[in-house]
Order: sequence, then C-alpha cells, then structure tokens
Amino acid sequence: MEIIENTKNRINLLPEHLIDQIKAGEVVERPANVLKELLENSIDANSSKVRVTILNNGLDLIAIEDNGDGMFFDELPYAFCRHATSKINNFEDIYRLNTFGFRGEALASISSVARISCHSAPRANPEQGAKFVIHGAQTVEHSKYASHKCGTSTYVKDLFFNTPVRLKFVKSGQSEKNALKRVINSFLINYPHVEFAITWEDNDPEIYRAQDDIKTRIGEIFKKKSRKHRPEIFDTDGEYLGSHCKMYISKDSSKGYSGKQQYLFVNNRLFTDKKLHQIIIRNMEKIWQPGQTGDYIMQLHVPENEIDVNVHPNKTIIKFLKANEIFSLTSATAKKLISENEDKVELNTLAIDEEETNLNSLSNSLFNTGFSGHIESNSNQSSLDLSRFQQEIDGHGQSSLFDSGVQHELTICALGDNLFLLSHIDRGAYFLDAQNLIEKLMEVVDLDKMTPLLISEPISYDQKEMENLPQYFKFGFEVDRLDEHTCVLRSVSHLFEDLPYAKMCENLLNGEEIIKDVFIQGSDIRKLLSIIPFYDLVELKLAKTISAKKLKKLLK
Repeated sequence: MEIIENTKNRINLLPEHLIDQIKAGEVVERPANVLKELLENSIDANSSKVRVTILNNGLDLIAIEDNGDGMFFDELPYAFCRHATSKINNFEDIYRLNTFGFRGEALASISSVARISCHSAPRANPEQGAKFVIHGAQTVEHSKYASHKCGTSTYVKDLFFNTPVRLKFVKSGQSEKNALKRVINSFLINYPHVEFAITWEDNDPEIYRAQDDIKTRIGEIFKKKSRKHRPEIFDTDGEYLGSHCKMYISKDSSKGYSGKQQYLFVNNRLFTDKKLHQIIIRNMEKIWQPGQTGDYIMQLHVPENEIDVNVHPNKTIIKFLKANEIFSLTSATAKKLISENEDKVELNTLAIDEEETNLNSLSNSLFNTGFSGHIESNSNQSSLDLSRFQQEIDGHGQSSLFDSGVQHELTICALGDNLFLLSHIDRGAYFLDAQNLIEKLMEVVDLDKMTPLLISEPISYDQKEMENLPQYFKFGFEVDRLDEHTCVLRSVSHLFEDLPYAKMCENLLNGEEIIKDVFIQGSDIRKLLSIIPFYDLVELKLAKTISAKKLKKLLK
C-alpha cells in the first residue's frame, strides 16, 4: 500500500521572523507599549533631555530623541536582537533590578512589526556611533554615524505595517491617545529632573522644564485645561520595614473617572493593582466630595528583592513578597495624609443624608472590598447592609494599563432579581436588567453556532399549534414536538449554553419572560459581555444610568 505523506501536518521549526512577530504580540499590543519601551530605554541611558514626537496616535510615527549614553557601532545591532541586554547576567539579577528593561526583547519585538530607523552616538566618543535601519525584523542598513553630541534617536514608523490584522485590535484614536498620554505622564511624574518636549501631530511642542521639586511637576500634570491655576495638592509619606510610600492627592474632585490622573508606581515603575487603588479611593472619600474622586499619585519604593516584575511582558503587574505590609503601609499613609490636612478641608463621613445621597457614593461603597458593609442613613436612622451584595461582586476595580478589552475595566455586582450594577472605571455606574440583555442576544443568534445537546431536554408545552415551533430556532432554541403536551430541546445557541437554557426555552415557548425563575449570576453577565461589549450596551441603552434614589431602593 502506498503511503502518502501529509507534509502539511508535519512538525516544523518556525522561521525567525515569524517567531519575532508572534513574540511581538506579547510586548506590542498598541502604540503606548512602543512609547513606554522607548522612554524606558532613554531613562535607563541617563538622559537629561528627551524629545517625543507622535503622529496619528503613534501608528504613523513615534520618535524619541535623547541625550543619553548612546551606543557604539558594534553594539547597536544587538539592541534589536531578542534576549540581548546589558541589564542582567543571571536569573538572580532579575530580583536586583534597578533599571526598567531587562528581558532584551522589546526592541526586537517592535522592529518585527514596524519600520525603525535608529542612530546613536556613545557618550565616550560620539564619533563612533552607528545608524541602524530595520524593517519587519529585516536589517536594511548598518552604517557608521558620527556626531558632536551623544544620544540616541529612534524613529518607529508604520506600526503593524506587516501584521495588518493587529490594527483591528487598536482602539479608537482618542483611546490610543489617552493611553499614550498616560505613559508620558508616568515619566513626567517620576523624572522631574529630566526635560521633556512632547509634540503631538504638527502642533507646537509641550515643554516640561527640569524641576527640582516634584510637586511643581505634579501640579502641571493635575492642572485641568479649563482652570487657570494649578490645584492644591496634599502630600505625605510613610515608611515601614524598609518600604517607603509617598502620596500626592488633589484637593479638587469631580464625578466619574474620566480625565482623572491616578497613578501607582513601585520603584518608579507604573503598575496596576485594584486593591491598592481601592484603598486610596476609599480613604480619600473623607477629603473628596461625596460621590466624587480626584487625582492621586502613590510612589512606592520597595527593596528590589521583595517584588517580582517578571509577571507579564508589559511589566505592569507586580507581585509583592509582603503584600499585606504594602497594603497596610498604603492605608496608614492615606490616613496620615488626611490627619495632617484636617484643618484645610471639611472632612466627609460615610453618613448619607437622603438629600445628599448620590449614585457614585453608594456604588463606591458597594465596590470597596473590606468595607464594613453598612451605610448609615441620617434621615431615618436605618442602615443599608451591603455585605450581601459584596459577596456577589465579580470584576476588577482598576483597569489594566494596556488591556485591549474593556472587560477588566468593569466591576459587576448582582443586586438580585437579575438586576446588576456595572461600575466602569471611566464611565461610572450603570444599571442593567439581564432580561433586556438576553432579549437582545436572541436578536443576534448565529445559526451556524448551535450546540447539539447530548441528551435532549424535555419541555412542557401546552400549545397545540405545532407549526409555531420552527420560529424559536432563530432565537437560539431548536425544538421538536414529542406529543400533545411535550416538546424536546434538541440544540441551543452557544450564547446560552452556560445558562439554564431548558428553563429559558420553556419560558419562551409558554409566552413568559425568558428569564422568569432563572438565576443569572455576575459571572454569567461577564461572559455575555464578550458578545455585546459594555460600550455597546450603553449605546443601545441596555445599560442605563440610575438615580441614587432608585439604587438605594434596590439595595434595601
């Protein structure tokens, strides 16, 4: 018998350029990732002046020009090789890092999905520099470059030019610009001694002169365009067992999270941590107006051997060896800040007057883990017990820096009766009736994605009109009649396969609300949001704003 070898299914080694493109997906999700990596390189190179130019929100051009240490002719090509780094020599060095980069894969990843031109002149001898051009991981030019001053200029053009599918995952222009601004602000805050010039499109550059006092730089960051004067900033610090915490809080506050400058740093590295975020927000409710939030910056300095930054290629998630001590230090520092500024503000309490109650105050209390679970009401001396709702919270309090989806920006709380409170990091609190969500999903069923049931589900059905049964197929339920009073559910849409679909089908056939006597959980809602994202829910008015009075009534 002739054996025909199927070469298509044989195991083969991938070519290097394809490996680079796959690896790039871990490091370069959006333009903000590129900007962060390039700025980290400039800071690590001891630059005192950095010029940033951005076109088309980073997709057309991200240019970084600095006066840092620079690189020699022979060194420069290595900067674009994977796992080529000057930062570590062995695994233990990862836990003694005092620089940003160390994995030696950022430039290699960026160069595999963009066109890069880089020229660099070393501080030791600027005349022995090099120019290196690389397009899609393919070297185009490596030539000598002589200059009278040291530094490195890197121009990243046409991001994702050879992986256009990645462009589909890039968010709106405003979203990308916000992410880029957040990265820039993080460097402005931590390096006030460095002068930055930021140019957006063809506009005049925004100049941030070098400052001796970090509060002056933070005042520039917190200042709103609509106000002439810089806001009042409270600051304090705390220390515990070798870890240090510095906290800056704006006195001003406003509703929602949009436009807020809220940053967590550890050893000058921007990171996200929902629990630390919540600790600060909860404590600052005593300073900020009820239901509002303000700007904050917290800078932690922790011994390098007590943190692990190698959790994710973006290095925005940090593991603390002594996490509870960090949480306690944060809380103690926040309380100290409040205590030191009692005479400058009228401290708020958690007491809620009927007239002053507002949605954000309630939702903030609801989502704050560790809250006692009770809010006193001044008007009738009764209290709201929130502990039962907190047990049903599903989600995260702070968005991931470079998360491509909005799912992690949402916290979901079940209020009972299939009603849910969605708290979005930027958009605030919204109310969702699961009945409306399910009905909307029934309109978008993909009939090619029906899941046959291993065992057909019997459904009680007293109607005699058999001809009506096929109509339910378009809603995601394939039903056959067995006898006069019984039908069977043969297959169900993949949208509903994690829900009590048999009961839903019975309700549908018998003309009831589809989720009557069905218990939908917060985790179910989170899965369904992968079909209709949160922003679409708001656009379709399925997720609605809710008055504080109504929310309070629901919580009772």
